[in-house]
Amino acid sequence: MNSVAAMFFPVNFLEAMLYSTLLIFLALPVAFLSANLTMLHKSSYQTLSTVIAIIFFISLFTLTFEHMINYVNPLLYLSQILFMQGAFEYFVYVIGSALCIITGVYSLRNYRINSIMRR
Repeated sequence: MNSVAAMFFPVNFLEAMLYSTLLIFLALPVAFLSANLTMLHKSSYQTLSTVIAIIFFISLFTLTFEHMINYVNPLLYLSQILFMQGAFEYFVYVIGSALCIITGVYSLRNYRINSIMRR
């Protein structure tokens, strides 16, 4: 994607690669947070997949608008991770990441595949 962006827009390819790689590593706690979806016992994979796809579509659509939904837009917060500048922002990121990882590890430890297979 970075090479396509560098061909069509005035973007430095190496800088885009650096930011993409950095964003991947900084967004890893979100993967642990999404593991909390395994704790929803009454839902199926297809239902969760559909709901998440709808949420991400709405989040991408409203990302460029000044709208109230951007206060809870996870993609906006992920994009702002790269532009953290103050000590308070780093502190909030570290605390938020620790909470995401702790709850995600708890969910993964308590996830039982056999209960899903029985349903």
